[in-house]
Amino acid sequence: MRALRIWVCGVALFWSTAVAARSQIEITDAWVRAPIGQVNVAAGYLTIFNGGDRDDVLLGVETEAAARTEVHTVSEGANGMMRMRPVPAVPLPSGTSVTLAPGGTHLMLTGLDEAVEDGTDLMLRLTFQHAGTIEVVVPVARRAPGS
Repeated sequence: MRALRIWVCGVALFWSTAVAARSQIEITDAWVRAPIGQVNVAAGYLTIFNGGDRDDVLLGVETEAAARTEVHTVSEGANGMMRMRPVPAVPLPSGTSVTLAPGGTHLMLTGLDEAVEDGTDLMLRLTFQHAGTIEVVVPVARRAPGS
């Protein structure tokens, strides 16, 4: 009986720690730009706040609405042309926000499902090193909500 109580306490501690870590990450202002015409690519934007007391890292993003979802950054190439490159991870220092926005670091969704259009929603799953996976429903719109 004592072993069972210890096991139950261990499981409860594990889950409370996981929930506490997850609750310290806040996702706000999330949206995906509606694709134009027959293009099956879209960009996504959001702000991530790490309210926890330790640093975290965004390791990846996925959605069932796209064949592939990556975090991209934009930088100027040697010839002055802007280039997009995948980013393997996004550091999230404790107590700070990271914004993925037009013209900078953003989500790139490729191989979109035909149902992704202006006025619909899609589910994003963000995976963090410590906070685990957080799901967020985001609107698909031609412009940022509220603009």
